Amino acid sequence: MPQKTTIVICATQRCGSTLVCEDLRNNDLGCAEEHFLRVIGPQRKHEPAEAARIVEDAARGANGIVSVKVMSSYADQVNAVLGDLPPDAPPSAKLWPALRDRYRDALWIYIDRRSALRQAVSRLMARHTGINHAVASETAAFVPGKSQVGNTADYNQHVPFHPSEIEWQIVNIAAEKFLWEEFFEQHGLAPIRLTYEDIANDPGYIAGIRAAMGLPDAPIVGDRKLLKLANERTEQIIGRFLQERVKTPPPNRAQARKQAEAPAPREPAAPAPSAPVPPSSGGSGLTDLQQETAVVARRWAETPYYNSVEQRARKQWESLIWPFLKDYNVDFSSVLELAVGHGRMTQILLEKAGHVTGIDVLQENIDFCRERFANATNLTLVRNDGVKLDSVGDGAVSFAFCFDSMVHFDSDVVRSYLAEFQRVLKPGGLAFCHHSNLTRNPAGDFQRAAHARNFMSQALFQHYAHKEGLRVVKSEVIDWGAGARHVRQLDCLSLLWRPS
Repeated sequence: MPQKTTIVICATQRCGSTLVCEDLRNNDLGCAEEHFLRVIGPQRKHEPAEAARIVEDAARGANGIVSVKVMSSYADQVNAVLGDLPPDAPPSAKLWPALRDRYRDALWIYIDRRSALRQAVSRLMARHTGINHAVASETAAFVPGKSQVGNTADYNQHVPFHPSEIEWQIVNIAAEKFLWEEFFEQHGLAPIRLTYEDIANDPGYIAGIRAAMGLPDAPIVGDRKLLKLANERTEQIIGRFLQERVKTPPPNRAQARKQAEAPAPREPAAPAPSAPVPPSSGGSGLTDLQQETAVVARRWAETPYYNSVEQRARKQWESLIWPFLKDYNVDFSSVLELAVGHGRMTQILLEKAGHVTGIDVLQENIDFCRERFANATNLTLVRNDGVKLDSVGDGAVSFAFCFDSMVHFDSDVVRSYLAEFQRVLKPGGLAFCHHSNLTRNPAGDFQRAAHARNFMSQALFQHYAHKEGLRVVKSEVIDWGAGARHVRQLDCLSLLWRPS
């Protein structure tokens, strides 16, 4: 068996991959770490060969073995830098082909964590403390980023109980794991699978990695300097979450209304989180629609999805959106974009519009776009409540646009926005809506439906538009997804006109 000289570690944040990196280093199996963070990002300037050289030089051990680690949350950026993909490159039929091609002869290792709840709480701790790891000594051979020396019992005592944040993280973890499983299946890979709970106290798995590499047996070095961060506060939060969110059935609408009208329980004062936290439904005074929108929005907080579809935006505009619009006199003087996400369509609209008002229910998305478009002089970004457009004046918009977002909205939320479009559009103004055409699951959970589509149909959308004083001037049912995830007639494009 020929010896392998490269290891690719496939991971998700807080799954235990740093422990594997330390074990590999201790046993002369490369210098594993997230070295790709050196070469990815919007300001990257390296050609593919140079980017790979920078990463692999840092990941190479004294014996020539290279170990790199990739998180699924930024694997699309790794793929882009390795393949030098232009912004308008058509999407590949397979996930991350450049990553696969670069490491075609590598040993692939996938690290999982059996408890998604513990992984989610670990992310909560990291977000609120800024500490990801603890080491026994500052002179340890391997000190990963955001480390503290020693496992102090009070490092996380100020972290508040945020059940909604934990729930988003559980959803995100599932999505990130799904991406790796899709990648392995599409490329015919059979990685070595490690589970954190099985290896946390036993580095014996290193023998199997050496055998798979075609390397001779050697004594296993298990002198770990990384310390566990989980402590009493961790267990308190896990226990409370299990008690309040798992054992108690979710409230129905009537119960939710009573919750909203009841006084909110007081929570001990705590420092502000490192990133804004969308409101929780319980005790918030939110309407039913706002609560349902918050549930939908949580799925898209800190998701890798935005990055994975960024490179498809211009292709989607040129092959799908503009052919649908081009026969109509679209006035781009004052554009409203609903649900901007990370701005992949905002970038295109800014090139065409006199002014763009970007709306999103997630503060994280507003903050991301403010940084991304810091130099734009024709953009206003506003966070809304997920139901209304209160910050936009009557008749102030010439063209409203919503792509790859309304497909997830509850039907009542869709109708609320149609009423708002009728108000904010000037007479003769147009609105482009990409919405769901899924009618098979009217009472089900949208998160379990194909591509997380909510209940809606072409006919129901037209009915709602008519009721709200808008006219549908064009409507087209479309397929969505590629390969095994292709679904026929799942979505619909609709163009609305506001009569005088």
